[in-house]
Amino acid sequence: MTTRSLQFIILALGASLTEAEGSTKTRDALNVPSEQPTACTELGTPRACSGALPVGWTHNPPAQIVEQIDDMKFSRKWGSGPTSRRCSKSGCQAGGGKVGITQILPIKDANLVSLASLPAGGVIMARMDHLAKEDDKRYGVATAAIDYYLVVETAAGGAKWSVLTVSSDPTTGAPKVSRLQGIGGKFRQCEADRVTRTDAMANYGSCYAMHEALRPLKATPTPEQYRSAIAKARTSVAPAGVGPKSVAFTLDDIAWVSCIGGCCTAEGN
Repeated sequence: MTTRSLQFIILALGASLTEAEGSTKTRDALNVPSEQPTACTELGTPRACSGALPVGWTHNPPAQIVEQIDDMKFSRKWGSGPTSRRCSKSGCQAGGGKVGITQILPIKDANLVSLASLPAGGVIMARMDHLAKEDDKRYGVATAAIDYYLVVETAAGGAKWSVLTVSSDPTTGAPKVSRLQGIGGKFRQCEADRVTRTDAMANYGSCYAMHEALRPLKATPTPEQYRSAIAKARTSVAPAGVGPKSVAFTLDDIAWVSCIGGCCTAEGN
C-alpha cells in the first residue's frame, strides 16, 4: 500500500467518525435517545406498563383497582402545573370570565407506551387533578373529591380514551371506581411531532402548539425549562389562530402526552 493510499484511508475514517459524532449530537439536541426505547407491555410481564389495567377492570372489585392505582407513580415535574380550562356552567364561554383550574400529570413511563401494542385491558396514561374554581368541560374534571385518570384502550381503527374516576362512598367510605359517561374520543399519534422523548411528559395543547413551544429549547430540557417554554407560548400566540394545525393555546386544549414515537393526544368530546 502506498503512502498516498494510506493517507486517503485515514482521512476517510476521520470524516466518518466526525459524521457519526455529529449524528449523535443531533439526536441529543432533539431530545431523541440514541436507540429507540422498547415499548412497555401487558400487565404481569417483566416489562409491563406501570399503568396497565386488568382486562374487564370495570367489573373488578373497586378495592383491587384502587390498590393497583395507589402504586402508580405520576410525574409532577413533567406535568402541566395549574392550567386554566373551559368550564361548562353559565359564564364559562369565551369572555365569560369563569374558568376551571386543573393540571395533568403523566404516568412515569407514558413515553414507553405504544399505540400499536396497548395492554389488553387498557393503560392509564395520566392523572388529572381539579385544583380550583369551576369544572373542566372537556374531560369532566369537576371536584378535588374525585381522582381522574386518562385511560387509553385499543379500538376499531386505532385507540380511544376515556376517564376513570376513583371516589369514596359518602356513607360507608368504600372505594368506588367508574368510567365517566359521555366523556371520551380518539387517542391519536401526533403527526407534527415525532420526537421520542427520554421523559414522560403531559400538558394541554395540540400537537402543533406543543411542538412549536418545545422546539426552541434545542436540547434535552430541564423541567423548569419545559414549563417556562410552554408558559411563554401560552401568552405569545393570539387565540384567534385556533384550528387543526394552529400553534395557539386555548382554554379548550386537548390533553397531550408523550408516547413511543413522539406524542399522543386525547381528541374529541
